[in-house]
Amino acid sequence: MNSFAEKLSDIERIADSLPCTVIVHGIERLNIVYMNKPGLELIGTTLEELQSMDQEQYFIKYFNLEDSNENNPKIVHLIKSNTNDNVSYFQQVKTIKEWQLFVSNTR
Repeated sequence: MNSFAEKLSDIERIADSLPCTVIVHGIERLNIVYMNKPGLELIGTTLEELQSMDQEQYFIKYFNLEDSNENNPKIVHLIKSNTNDNVSYFQQVKTIKEWQLFVSNTR
């Protein structure tokens, strides 16, 4: 079975060419491990800056808190349950230009 580092490397190889933002969270701390270049450019930050934030700082800075309060418990449960299930939801994201509404999928 491939290690996490090998799987992450596989994702990194193709993620910048996908027409979406790709985010990988660490399971234990729910921190940002990886975000592809289109996502970083959309919110105007660097991977290093995101990796230095804890989960609460990240959500306060980039997401509508009302949406986060509704979606985060579902997302955390899904991540910690370690299943192949997924959940789709709408969320408002603070981009470099304005608040924008996105469809998100977490697995």
